[in-house]
Amino acid sequence: LPLAQIFGLDAGQVPTRAQLEQMLVGRKTNGEALSAEAAERAVRRLLSGLGVKDKTPAPEQLAEILAGRDAEGRELSARQYRAILEAAKMRIGYIDLTFSAPKSLSIAWAFAPTKAEQAMLHQAHRDAIDNVLAVIEHEIGRASIGDAAKRGYEAGAIGWVSFDHYAARPTVEIVRADERGEPVTELHTLTGTEGRAPGDMQMHTHVAVFNIVETPSGRVGSINLALLEGRIHEWGALYQAYLANHLRAHGVAVELDTRTEMAKLSAVPESVVAQFSKRTVSGTEAAREYARAQGLEWDDLAPARKIALLKSGVQNPREAKSDDVSDLAAWRAMAARLGYRHRSVLRPSEIAPLPSREQRLESAFQAALPLLSKQFDRRAVIDGADARIAAAKGLIAAGIGEANDVDALTQAFRERGVQRQGEDAALIWGRVPGRQGRDRVAITTSLELREEQSLIETARAGARDRSAALTRKAIATAAAAFPEIDFTSAHGRALRRIIDQLGTGGRIGLAIGVAGSGKSTLLRPLVRAWQEDGRAVHGIALAWRQSDDLAEAGIPAGDTRAVAAFLRGVERGSIRLNRKSVVVVDEVGLLGTRQLNAVVALQAAYKFQLVMIGDPKQMQAVEAGPVIELLRRALGADKVPELGSSVRQTAEDERETVLMLRNGQTEEAIRRKDE
Repeated sequence: LPLAQIFGLDAGQVPTRAQLEQMLVGRKTNGEALSAEAAERAVRRLLSGLGVKDKTPAPEQLAEILAGRDAEGRELSARQYRAILEAAKMRIGYIDLTFSAPKSLSIAWAFAPTKAEQAMLHQAHRDAIDNVLAVIEHEIGRASIGDAAKRGYEAGAIGWVSFDHYAARPTVEIVRADERGEPVTELHTLTGTEGRAPGDMQMHTHVAVFNIVETPSGRVGSINLALLEGRIHEWGALYQAYLANHLRAHGVAVELDTRTEMAKLSAVPESVVAQFSKRTVSGTEAAREYARAQGLEWDDLAPARKIALLKSGVQNPREAKSDDVSDLAAWRAMAARLGYRHRSVLRPSEIAPLPSREQRLESAFQAALPLLSKQFDRRAVIDGADARIAAAKGLIAAGIGEANDVDALTQAFRERGVQRQGEDAALIWGRVPGRQGRDRVAITTSLELREEQSLIETARAGARDRSAALTRKAIATAAAAFPEIDFTSAHGRALRRIIDQLGTGGRIGLAIGVAGSGKSTLLRPLVRAWQEDGRAVHGIALAWRQSDDLAEAGIPAGDTRAVAAFLRGVERGSIRLNRKSVVVVDEVGLLGTRQLNAVVALQAAYKFQLVMIGDPKQMQAVEAGPVIELLRRALGADKVPELGSSVRQTAEDERETVLMLRNGQTEEAIRRKDE
């Protein structure tokens, strides 16, 4: 059973601290005791899902868990928490692996001048799949020996069936609410009463791998599905690398597409690829036309009505059956409209043997480096799986010999490092708790580590400098200037505590405020007190729109800017900062480590007061770095006040509803609103 059901949690609910306290001692959330055996198993599953590897969690791990984080102190989104609580030990009959050819190959296949060439291109696709399935069988084709594989594994064979398809049906994106009330986007195939609307050519194969392993000794077991974690995208990249090999064996020129990070046939123009990649756009237009023919306006229909309309327009069974290949005439007509005349992609005279392994691996290493560096642009710490995927994609450009070429490339990453911001950076590898208590490989770079350490050290030093602290009298006077703010309610008292803490604290401070919690209200007395003290107050945020919101707190509109514009202004001298300046950063969690480092470096140089407001659950930073977590480490968690209730809603039950939505309890929140 799912843990949520065992502990008596409502579907989609994220447990409160009080509920977690009951769950961790083997009780249901209402205090009802579970049987000793059920309690032990359930608590063990819960702790394992939250990253506890040992039999008994350490006190600091329990503290993190009770605070709503995992055992290592990482923030958990509502979706991640639900995945832990709602996972059930359901028997899985098979896994579906889909191998999709690059669009340029699908075009070359569809327009091949001869049946023989078409068959050769299709066989290259199938041979690449066979290569990868052999790798997959070696990786997951093993049956455990003894309870929980205490005596290891025995290698065996797996079985699968495959289904080839040659087109991507025209689809329509429909956004609707799922059973929990969460918005989900569904792709629905478009059909019409006059027959199926043509899709794009898209050669792809579904491979259903049965969840069974048979060993030479006669042992039969199920696949260890945990071995799939982090490998699916690697196997997809391996398919692309093997595909490039098989195509080159026929003289087809293949390169690594830096945009899609897939194989690309050089002979097929990018403009043609783009024209045959519009199935969703074309599908939506066709849906609008079909609705108009029925006297309806597509964009005005509710999601359920759109789905019903699409289903009502299925092909008449009395009409001639159509299949993927029957779209060929439509594809040729489109090519003619584009002025595209396809020629054979085979170049028998240009067939060349694979370079030596040493040459291939060096070429693959150079091709993979920018792909790996791109991952570090997004996240300061990446998974080991990301490095393996980058390595496999590098082999698309260089050619692959064996699957263990990936191991050789990751070893080269380890030994030679990567290029980051124009400098060589070493990779730092480690093991961290993964899902269900299993360790996973994590990687960062010396540059990312240095930037994080620099941020922590600079923020810590700024927080210790209390020379800019306001007096409590000055804060009280400023607060009194806003009689419309009620500081006597529970929320108002929390606001006042944070105002006092930020106003009387160090030159670098941070407060956590959820969306709608009254951050503008929080800042207004502080901005007034700073201005009365003769300080110039600047407001910055990641984007101009967000920085404009700071004007509501009393910061002059001319002094609110996007972070990038603020940094440029200081560099050019149009913005002058000194010890009497205050810089307020809103939604600081959206900044990357490098961006925030630039801001705190200015603080260290000019000694202005830096006050930051953010919400770690709001959204991931566009650039690498969980800055709020780093700031918590720098300042001390007890020095970072949190404002957890919303005041955009006037009633207490409305504030609770918004917090439910923030925690992912959408269905319950909607029920409350309906009531």
